[in-house]
Amino acid sequence: MLGEIYLFKSDVPSALEQFNQELALNPIAWDAYWRLGDAYTRIEKWNEAEKALKQSVWLNPDFSGAYILLGKVELKKGDADLAAGFLERAIKMDPNNYSAHYLLGTAYKQLGRQQDAAKAEKILVESGRAGVATGGIKGRIALFSPGFYTLHQPGQVDGLRHLRGSEDDQQVSHAG
Repeated sequence: MLGEIYLFKSDVPSALEQFNQELALNPIAWDAYWRLGDAYTRIEKWNEAEKALKQSVWLNPDFSGAYILLGKVELKKGDADLAAGFLERAIKMDPNNYSAHYLLGTAYKQLGRQQDAAKAEKILVESGRAGVATGGIKGRIALFSPGFYTLHQPGQVDGLRHLRGSEDDQQVSHAG
């Protein structure tokens, strides 16, 4: 999908145009709505992101990535309770998604649920993924496409990591 390439290269306006063109041709493309929502998060258009992501969830309620981004969006909009609900649902679908655990811990902290926040942090620490989920020395994690995450610092793309299965299954490809 051309929109993904634009998004990967941080050309958000071109990505938005491509995703909207795809949706004009196929208005039930849940993944295009998800990518559209992802693009809006990158330019901090939280209301537009929320609308696209909710459409993605409505069309495909079994994809955890949209729930994770919705959790992030709701945290940015200041609704930690709603964020926690989306993130709890994502973790039920994908219990090994450490970004979701990190964001859920953040939501719990904002809600004053310190014990629950500590449990989320414990999961990260015990998994050895605390640095990955929080960005560690690489910067931050941003969703790229289903199952893919870009690891980068603002303005710099370090590579593309596909996380699936166990550590042994991990594949890393570098993009320039």
